[in-house]
Amino acid sequence: MPGIPQVISIPDIGNLQHIWVITIIIGFCLIGLGLILRHKKINKRKASNILLIIGIAIILCQGGQLLNSYF
Repeated sequence: MPGIPQVISIPDIGNLQHIWVITIIIGFCLIGLGLILRHKKINKRKASNILLIIGIAIILCQGGQLLNSYF
């Protein structure tokens, strides 16, 4: 590949899939934490919304990459 310098090593697809699965699990944890904060009603509404949005964004992005790696 002429565009990528030789000093940058790109992991193989198996390692990338493991990283994507781990980040999807982190996304689910963020969603769970956001739902717990929302349920407690302790003026943490903004924080819970931010956690929910970040968790959903992580799951969608990493899930899309994971699906594209299989097809």
